[in-house]
Amino acid sequence: MLFLTSAIAACGGGPLLEGGCIVGPCGPPAVGDVSGILPSTASIAVGDSIQFSVYSTRPLVWSVDNASVGAVTATGLFRARAAGATTIAAIDTGFANYRRTATVFVNLR
Repeated sequence: MLFLTSAIAACGGGPLLEGGCIVGPCGPPAVGDVSGILPSTASIAVGDSIQFSVYSTRPLVWSVDNASVGAVTATGLFRARAAGATTIAAIDTGFANYRRTATVFVNLR
């Protein structure tokens, strides 16, 4: 499915058309309309990076539980610092801290 947040915001309450098909009612997205993080798990080597993504109709804050293992940017890019495991979270702070998480395993080269 192609996610067109600008089209959703601009369609003024009518149905949203995608490829000529009606895919659902248009209007404000549901509160906490967030998909799961992709990938949901990852295994990478120290020094490598991996991009995590979440479809969301709202702004998200990214965090990492174990900063000694790695860091995550505001756009979901995780950079591995040391061997270990950590959890990456995408948090919708406007909806009671609604969270989607992924696990990252970092191995030595």
